[in-house]
Amino acid sequence: MKECALGAVVNVTPPILVPIDLSPSAGDVLAKAGELAAGLGTSLLVLHVVHDSIENPGQYHDSNNGNFSTPMAEVARNRLDTLIATQAEQKPDLECLQDARVVLLEGLPPQRILEMVETENPKMIVMGSRRRNGFSRILMGSVAEAVTRSSPVAVTIVKTPDA
Repeated sequence: MKECALGAVVNVTPPILVPIDLSPSAGDVLAKAGELAAGLGTSLLVLHVVHDSIENPGQYHDSNNGNFSTPMAEVARNRLDTLIATQAEQKPDLECLQDARVVLLEGLPPQRILEMVETENPKMIVMGSRRRNGFSRILMGSVAEAVTRSSPVAVTIVKTPDA
């Protein structure tokens, strides 16, 4: 609890950090994070790191109008806003989805996620894992694994079917 200047007491509970990759199962990860936030009485900090990787080149193509000149960050923000709005509509009882704070950064996902942990001091991280294995895991690595190894806060992994 933190006391305000006028004597009112405000609950300053750290948020849950939710790194979202905009994959087809990102909504499942966001919904699970919303359920946890509601149960813990905290808010959501939704993060997307814009990164046009070799794994998924062109993922930020604006398919709505066939425009390749739309900046990646703008396309990502539109998709992220749509994802959050869809989940909030599907789960109206989870107010934290409607009130989620959204941050868009550019760079390498593991590093930027861990930087957010340092600056925002979240209660925990909730993120998806695509169950990659074999050669693709060796070649590409795992963002979830890198974050879990280096995070100073608890990390909850939501297993997703994406391959």
